[in-house]
Amino acid sequence: MYQFREMTPEDIPLLFKWANEPHVKPWWKTESDAQKFEERYTATLKSSKVKAFIVSFKDQAIGYLHYWQTSSDPQFVHLYPTGAIRMGQLIGESLVLKQGHGTKMIKEFADNMLRNDQVKMIVATVDTGNTGAIKAYSKAGFRRDADMQTTNGPVALMERKRTWKLSTKVQQS
Repeated sequence: MYQFREMTPEDIPLLFKWANEPHVKPWWKTESDAQKFEERYTATLKSSKVKAFIVSFKDQAIGYLHYWQTSSDPQFVHLYPTGAIRMGQLIGESLVLKQGHGTKMIKEFADNMLRNDQVKMIVATVDTGNTGAIKAYSKAGFRRDADMQTTNGPVALMERKRTWKLSTKVQQS
């Protein structure tokens, strides 16, 4: 349903535009200067720790998603086990808001990631005032585990763990 294309340096101006949209700016705390923004995201794309994607629906770029191992995140390394990843996302195109894309995009990404044996859980930190994002993550199967103070302000820790299903049947004797 959604395409998750690895982000390239050519996508940085689009992400900058989205980050400054009125529905994104209060929640996406980043540089408002285009040059500093470009420097930051160029470094992000060169990093081996962060995986960044442009998300498309019906061949139209509508959003951004990134993730990284919590083991490489100093604020969260002590909170989560090996195999936990932390994600963030945004819907940048205002014309597709209020259509369920946030929930569906998060769910599709999480479902795909949790099929990987190395991924035990997915964590998202959502500004506690961003009720729309908290609802989207909840509808995508995440649970609000706790709230905490971070360097970016108060956040809700949204978690989704892998669920195990019994794949073998017990035979009757």
